[in-house]
Amino acid sequence: MSYQIKSTTLPIYKKWVDGASELEIQKADEIYLACEQHYAQGGDTVVECYSPDEVITQLRSVEGAKKFCNIQTEDAKNKRWGEDSDPELRREAWV
Repeated sequence: MSYQIKSTTLPIYKKWVDGASELEIQKADEIYLACEQHYAQGGDTVVECYSPDEVITQLRSVEGAKKFCNIQTEDAKNKRWGEDSDPELRREAWV
């Protein structure tokens, strides 16, 4: 394999990496890396909860991950306790 994995999340899935094509590895790695870089803007959900197969089939691209994370951030704001000092209000969207 000539592609160098850049994210810190993908190497955790060694069995998946061993059986995946280079294109699949690159795609999952790019999405994980972007989500790691935007961890506080909703990327945490992808990094902590999504397997590489889910990343590829459900999010499909960095843009798809960005959309998903922004929905997660907005949803978190809508479910807040209601106080003006709620920390969820400081959560920024991934732009």
